[in-house]
Amino acid sequence: MGTALDLPENVNPRPAFDLQRDASFLEYERILRLHLNADITIECRFDPAFFWKDQKRYRVGEGEGFGKDKSADARLVIRKISDVHIWNTPLID
Repeated sequence: MGTALDLPENVNPRPAFDLQRDASFLEYERILRLHLNADITIECRFDPAFFWKDQKRYRVGEGEGFGKDKSADARLVIRKISDVHIWNTPLID
């Protein structure tokens, strides 16, 4: 099951919460820019479009999927990032 990660301002309809852009979120953005490995805790809303059972795909909502190409079966809409712990080694491309 593929899962997309989205910010509340990019979701339609817009969720009832806003993203908490605190120090942990800024650290998360830095980690993404530098391509570092990290463990983070994400508080989010889970929006499924499909679920899988017995190797069959079943539609949950009205959407066709998430992400740019609609290939993700669900999305996580971020509310808050916390507990950011960077690993010692960068990602290897």
